[in-house]
Amino acid sequence: VSLIGPIMVIYLIVLINSFSSPIFGHLSRIIPIEEVKELIKKCYKAQPIISLRMECFHFEPQRVVSYRATESVKVLSYREISPPFVLDVRSFSQDVSLIKLQIIQNFSFSEDGSNEEYTRQLNLFKQSNNWDIYQIVFEKTYAKGIPENVMIKLSGKNHGYIGQGWYSIFTFLTLAECYKRHIASQTSYVYYT
Repeated sequence: VSLIGPIMVIYLIVLINSFSSPIFGHLSRIIPIEEVKELIKKCYKAQPIISLRMECFHFEPQRVVSYRATESVKVLSYREISPPFVLDVRSFSQDVSLIKLQIIQNFSFSEDGSNEEYTRQLNLFKQSNNWDIYQIVFEKTYAKGIPENVMIKLSGKNHGYIGQGWYSIFTFLTLAECYKRHIASQTSYVYYT
């Protein structure tokens, strides 16, 4: 019995898993620290969009999802309420050469009926997609053209072996998990809302 077939299938699964990993996408968005302020300015100016995702389900005895729906709702009128962005790189460890910045757009509806219009659209979304006993709605705010996660490259730091090319090489050698740990050891995490 030949083991080549099962080994190739396992190798293919490892490749698919590695290239669909979020870290692969993050490595495509590495920007120098000098470009971060410009990105945050674009975030302030971008119109927020609320993504609605619904799951309808019932229990038999485990939870069974019977229907899913998604919709995007543009916020017509809003006020940006995110605090000014401050990133003090001196507060990070000397071992850190990357910062993973997660950007969550934070806003408040204006006083002109935008909140009521959003509530109307949300209720309409719920009513038109009610296909089972239970339903749950997830809301996520984003801005078109603004990535949710960005890797920031710190100036003056050694960035050897960091990038999608290196990730690909380690993946083909079936060492993607080791590479992910290497990236994690050199990365600090910052959340901006």
